[in-house]
Amino acid sequence: MAPRSYHSLDDVFADDDEGLLDTAPANPAPTGGQRLVEKFEEISEFVDQKGREPAADGPTEEKTLSRRLASLRGRTGTERADLEARDRHQLLAGDDAGEPAVPTAADTSKPDPSEEVTSLDDILDDDDGLLDVTSPELYEARHVTFDTGKERETPDEVAQREPCKDFWRFETLFRDIQHEIDDGRSYTERFQDNAQIEVGDYFILDGVMCLVDAIAQPDETAGGRYNPRLRVVFGNGTEAALLLRSLERALQKDRQGRRVILDPDRALDRMGGISHHDRRRGTIYILRSLRDDAELARMGEVLKIGYTEDTVEKRIASAESSSTYLEAPVEVVATYDCYNADPHTIERLIHAMLQDLKLNVLLRNRKGQRYRPSEWFAVPLETAKAVVERIADGTIAHYRIDNVTGQLVEKGRQYRPE
Repeated sequence: MAPRSYHSLDDVFADDDEGLLDTAPANPAPTGGQRLVEKFEEISEFVDQKGREPAADGPTEEKTLSRRLASLRGRTGTERADLEARDRHQLLAGDDAGEPAVPTAADTSKPDPSEEVTSLDDILDDDDGLLDVTSPELYEARHVTFDTGKERETPDEVAQREPCKDFWRFETLFRDIQHEIDDGRSYTERFQDNAQIEVGDYFILDGVMCLVDAIAQPDETAGGRYNPRLRVVFGNGTEAALLLRSLERALQKDRQGRRVILDPDRALDRMGGISHHDRRRGTIYILRSLRDDAELARMGEVLKIGYTEDTVEKRIASAESSSTYLEAPVEVVATYDCYNADPHTIERLIHAMLQDLKLNVLLRNRKGQRYRPSEWFAVPLETAKAVVERIADGTIAHYRIDNVTGQLVEKGRQYRPE
């Protein structure tokens, strides 16, 4: 079959033998008048079934029809005329018409009309009961607290925590308290309502131990209640400024919120005026090596200067088997307990001051391996002690180590041989 040729769109439409281009006319949308009479017919059908007008206090659907009828009775003009032509029960006459006529079989043959939405009344009449208030008590205010304008506390239990810059002052404290809890010297108990909170108290909040370190701001009395702002340090290295009452509420709300009941010895210290800040942070020690080594002997006095948070005796218990202590016995020649100072910082300052006197030698351990000792210095004991003491009294910045004599001298002082 030869292909067909077309010269215009008219040729295409004219050659549509299969009717592919035929389109069924769209169903015309009902007019406003048709929708109006359709809704009126729903009311008439209700009367057909019940023999009466829909009641305003009836069920939801019946109330909807009653409101709709009231609205339709107010229509005028052609709308009123269209409705009257279908008013087989004289519903539009209102109360003057009396009871509607009982429907007959002939009345049910009327066409279905509909209603046009032309006003807000139409929407309210046709809401199908969605706007009905069947339970007015829903709008009654119950169990609601209104702001009366009285002064109220603003909770800050979730005050932002910040890194604790001087956490070195607390790290040992938290560790010691945990050890005491583990061995039974201290214990915890559930935080009680209205329990007292004081500086130096330890708590467990949200699973983290915390310490009330100090009063950050004086009394912020609210409603006549003592309510200062506290500095609270947490065992995870953070801190927060919390109102006393806010900390109290946070501990009460936390089901695991607990108070730490301290070892009786600590309680006695507090009674004697010794605060948590006055407890030992660690010990700086000076050790003399007793190793029998000709090479070390030529260097004069060989000292190790370090820091421990435990006792020095425990620290050096295994000195003869540790290259840290040159695999030899050591003699403790000086110790300095650190209070209210960072032992780590003190140790670094000592090592910095004695840097030029650091022991620089290779030794062999018992396995034949060579190693270079750490934290050992070829320095006179008097010099080492003087460095520690000047750091302790804060005057170390005015001194230096004389490279010739190895002694601590004031800055600006020149070496003069005897």
